[in-house]
Amino acid sequence: MAGKAAAPGTAVLLVTANVGSLFDDPENLQKNWLREFYQVVHTHRPHFLALHCQEFGGKNYEASMSHVDKFVRELLSSDAMTEYNRARVYLDENYKSQEHFTALGSFYFLHESLKNISQFDFKAKKYKKVTGKEIYSDTLESTPMLEKEKFPQDYFPECKWSRKGFIRTRWCLADCAFDLVNIHLFHDASNLVAWETSPSVYSGIRHKALGYVLDRIIDQRFEKAFYFVFGDFNFRLDSKSVVEGSGTVCTSFPSWAPADPASASPALGFPRPGRPWTCPRPWCPAVRAAGVGLGGAGQLQETLVFRAHGVSLAESAASPRAPFSLLAASSGSRPECGSASKWT
Repeated sequence: MAGKAAAPGTAVLLVTANVGSLFDDPENLQKNWLREFYQVVHTHRPHFLALHCQEFGGKNYEASMSHVDKFVRELLSSDAMTEYNRARVYLDENYKSQEHFTALGSFYFLHESLKNISQFDFKAKKYKKVTGKEIYSDTLESTPMLEKEKFPQDYFPECKWSRKGFIRTRWCLADCAFDLVNIHLFHDASNLVAWETSPSVYSGIRHKALGYVLDRIIDQRFEKAFYFVFGDFNFRLDSKSVVEGSGTVCTSFPSWAPADPASASPALGFPRPGRPWTCPRPWCPAVRAAGVGLGGAGQLQETLVFRAHGVSLAESAASPRAPFSLLAASSGSRPECGSASKWT
């Protein structure tokens, strides 16, 4: 079954986004994000649309519950989504359970023209026809249409309240079976620790967690199928190499740098536009600019901390972010060089 190809002309769109920031300012960020999302749907016109969200509900889920409900209602009832007459929404809202809460949200939309589509019941071990629009939340562990797990606590003992884990669903489209896995891997708890080795200790933790997911997908409990893993992998730059390779002469002027470089702290070393300059050690704005990943819509204010000649300095810089990423590209990768923020 898994070896057969899908029907010709069937368009599948996979989208992943860390949406934590959307719930900090729902009136602005959420509206902008949804507008861009609808534009992507309109451009690609998929028959099957999967949206994987991480940090759904933001940092304070309890305070954001009303915003969560509004976001879901908007997605399901929007005029831009009227051609999708079937939907499945899985939201991990059980924020009071430290053992199980992952803050993951998985949305699946089926176009009205798509006929031969079914979803796998992991408990009954058979496919079921998909009709109507349904929302599942709270205790997803008892929902037979998915598998959900939070990574074992001993994988990341430094973070007592980690929300990292995965949600897996299985679909059959025109006799082609495939798994869709929403994943959120561990962040770097300390940039200073990450600088010590290459690969960093946190890369090892992420490698172990990803291996845990892959082992679950290909174990002997169910028939094997194709699988797509997309979410927030929390990939980072190689911090040790960045530190050791700093001092490179840079000719580009970072787009996020102050409009008037002269107004910035001289210790930052911002150049006049178009003039060569030497990156301050051990922090390189050019590398940091290249490391800007995808995350919440709009602009996020980050605190940048670095050391130059043994002195700790801090400045702020607005970093433009794309609203989400497409086709299984990680949206959660964040700049690593000198970032003082502790992302969870």
